[in-house]
Amino acid sequence: MIYNAKKGITLIETIIYATILLLILLAIIGVLGSLTSSHRRAMANRLVESSAASAMEKMMREIKSAEAINPGLSSLGTNPGVLALSGINEGEVYELVFDTSGGILRVSKDGGPVGNLTSSAVTVSDLIFEHIVNENSEGVHITLELQTVYGNEVKNLRLTNFAVIRGSY
Repeated sequence: MIYNAKKGITLIETIIYATILLLILLAIIGVLGSLTSSHRRAMANRLVESSAASAMEKMMREIKSAEAINPGLSSLGTNPGVLALSGINEGEVYELVFDTSGGILRVSKDGGPVGNLTSSAVTVSDLIFEHIVNENSEGVHITLELQTVYGNEVKNLRLTNFAVIRGSY
């Protein structure tokens, strides 16, 4: 064996190492991009689903405990709908109104301060209340569609539900 006093790497070896490093970096960037996209999707789902669940649960609970619908203050069968309920709590009569403003679902009691039922990051795109009456009872069918945008991810969720008004049976 002949000993070569010049040690080092050749230009071809340098190009091969740089190419391998570049391929590894591209793979890492691809994985990070995929993780970011998955995170955006998950956050959009969480935002719209949590707002939808809490809003629908509150409306259903209040409809089930109400005595009657106030048709004069309600806007039924239209989008965006308004639902005004009358109820009695501990002997006191109250009026509850569900409506939207600026894409946010709101509730107010006795004309007092308004509370938001959906997050400001979620937009109500459909809210329809339908008054259903038969010979034994009356109820409300709700159609609620929400949308959120998180990054470049858009998530829509449409829910429907029905509740019988307690004071009607």
